[in-house]
Amino acid sequence: MRMTVGQKIRTVFGVFSARSDIKRLLVRRYWERHKFFILDFAEVHAVYSTGDFYSNYWFWGPQNEERVYEPAITQLLVDRLNGSRGFVDVGANLGYFTVIASVILKEAPLFAFEMDATLTPLIELNLKLNGNKSAKVVSAAVGDNNGAPVNYSPHAFKFVEPVTGLRTEPFQVQLTATTVTLDTYFSNMSVLPNFMKVDVDGAEMAVLKGMSRFLEQPDFEMLLEIHSHHLPQFGSSADEVLNFLYTHGFKTYFVTNFRNEYGRLSEIRDARDLTAQTGDMVLVTRTLI
Repeated sequence: MRMTVGQKIRTVFGVFSARSDIKRLLVRRYWERHKFFILDFAEVHAVYSTGDFYSNYWFWGPQNEERVYEPAITQLLVDRLNGSRGFVDVGANLGYFTVIASVILKEAPLFAFEMDATLTPLIELNLKLNGNKSAKVVSAAVGDNNGAPVNYSPHAFKFVEPVTGLRTEPFQVQLTATTVTLDTYFSNMSVLPNFMKVDVDGAEMAVLKGMSRFLEQPDFEMLLEIHSHHLPQFGSSADEVLNFLYTHGFKTYFVTNFRNEYGRLSEIRDARDLTAQTGDMVLVTRTLI
């Protein structure tokens, strides 16, 4: 029996609907089986909770095919953290790098700044799972002024769409964070941490302008992700970021292929050395490498 046009259309839509239902079922079953992510890398053993949707997809997703996130950066962090007197993670997300620092530095002061307040309890849980009770998790947007409101969408919304195929745009969920400068936050601290990671999706200059005390330290080092494609939205550019660092006596090294294990350090001459695609991780140091 031949199918009518209407029957064919209904059949096609039925197939797509079934595929969507099956995908959601598989995601749910995968999620329920994976409650923790174990990192064993470069003599670092760390545990992360993946009991919530966002953490589960972030840790078990395709970006961690090698069971380690950005291996080149993770290795570089481990190498440079040894002997440091503290660590500051600006744009901490789920606390992946903060937890690694807590395992390496033990009792040294640790600070995780994350604009998305929905992630605060997840960062705290990950630190607790690894025996750290002293790290400070700060829900704020780091910048060059204090008290300004910043609107944002929760991180989890970025992952709902690719996993479920459901559009989140109509919901337009917006939360508000308050800005703080690192100089203000650490104003009562006589000895500052001397290692930092910054990943703020284009707000790099605002962070740098508000952390003069850190930049004055002769042994200060930083892993800075420069988002050349986002910086213009904040009235800045990669050239401005690099020139600012050079005027403060720093050298910059581009971590090539930093999302895999074959990353190498290459000195940056100017912004043309950056790829400007999804962000470039740069080691900022006064040491000649």
